[in-house]
Amino acid sequence: MLNAANEEAVAAFLDGRLPFLAIADVIESALESTPSAPVDTLADVVDVDLTARRVAQRMIASAKG
Repeated sequence: MLNAANEEAVAAFLDGRLPFLAIADVIESALESTPSAPVDTLADVVDVDLTARRVAQRMIASAKG
């Protein structure tokens, strides 16, 4: 979750869509908003990654850059 949210936030910053200081806020919100569950399979990992990215992308879209 952390890595996925970080990748989305940093990419948005590099694209000029997110201020630098908002990166941590996006990551924190993604971590708080993404339900925690056991990860037992590769499919679980992919699902958690995609969920965290979607949450981060929504946060980025609502942020002012």
